[in-house]
Amino acid sequence: MKPRRPAPSCSSAYPVVHDEERQFGILRFLEVAPRFDALASSQYRAIAASYAGGDRGVYPGSALLAMTMLGNASSYLLCDLDQESVTDLRRWSRELGLRRCEVPPHPAVTPDAAAMRNTGRVHLSLVTLVVTDYDAAISFFVTALGFELAENSAARTK
Repeated sequence: MKPRRPAPSCSSAYPVVHDEERQFGILRFLEVAPRFDALASSQYRAIAASYAGGDRGVYPGSALLAMTMLGNASSYLLCDLDQESVTDLRRWSRELGLRRCEVPPHPAVTPDAAAMRNTGRVHLSLVTLVVTDYDAAISFFVTALGFELAENSAARTK
């Protein structure tokens, strides 16, 4: 049996593979989502189903979800150290027709200075971080990086 190569860390899309690992992941989600109104009508389900079905046979990673949901209403700076991921992110950006999507080449994972020349700073309007330890992450960002904690409340879902 040939060892499976792990997917690049920030690929835009991952192949839908029918195996034990995914039977409880995206495949299970797409199977059960229609039974629950909130999931059935979610934008995530619609996007995931559109990519997983048909000829594509992929499920979207976080970057592709954001690019698909927000389209040209947003601008993007997507960075990755893995060249295959950089290529993948650029391909999806072109396919979606995004006008303001920058994916710097490896190893330059910082924004182009020319893009910041007019303002002298970068404004981030939305950032999502996935962490394993919420309290440790808050401590790191506040103590080590000097961020200000604006809010720390439980998420409210419908």
